[in-house]
Amino acid sequence: MNTLVFDLDGTLVDSSAGIEYAGQVAVRILWPGRELPSFRQRIGPPIRDTFQQLLPDATPEELNQLELHFRVTYDNKGWRKSVAYPGVGPSLRRLCELGQQCFVVTNKPTCPARRILEWLELMAYFKEVVSPDSKIPPFSSKADMTAYVLAKYGLDARQTLFVGDSADDARAAQSCGLQFAAAAYGYGCAYTHDLPKDYVLSEIAALVPIVSRLVSI
Repeated sequence: MNTLVFDLDGTLVDSSAGIEYAGQVAVRILWPGRELPSFRQRIGPPIRDTFQQLLPDATPEELNQLELHFRVTYDNKGWRKSVAYPGVGPSLRRLCELGQQCFVVTNKPTCPARRILEWLELMAYFKEVVSPDSKIPPFSSKADMTAYVLAKYGLDARQTLFVGDSADDARAAQSCGLQFAAAAYGYGCAYTHDLPKDYVLSEIAALVPIVSRLVSI
């Protein structure tokens, strides 16, 4: 084991407060007085997909407007509400000491993803942060982003572990032939889906002994 690919939201950081805040602002701009129920458990896919799930009657144009209003609010203020899960910094430091090269693969656009990691002083642990807009045309899925990381850096899938909290993360790992560690503390509930998973983490610190053992094999 020499490489770790991390999801961001729900795995390294709890960004739910800022995402819900920006989502509610967007809805109120379009429909004053209206509020959405909490969508913490739906965080992970692109925000347009989340709005479409919560508002199945919204037109394509309304979804465009919701996404636009969300992005303005989130990119200006919402991202600052993100917090690192307990133990993330020390765990990443230890994993790097164990010789792991670390990457982030996220559905969040590049700008807020990097701002959050820099704000929380985590950026230095990662070789690259890959988002849908990291290339033109954009990546269409996390599986595509993960495959890009493997190809660009010449990584061995058999020596790579994907750490994430959503079914989307589990499918990306499966598609690319990676082992998968499900972050049960996140909000994507990857560990409850009938998808392949090699490990279930109750906290990010639980990853350190797993990687330490794999490195010594």
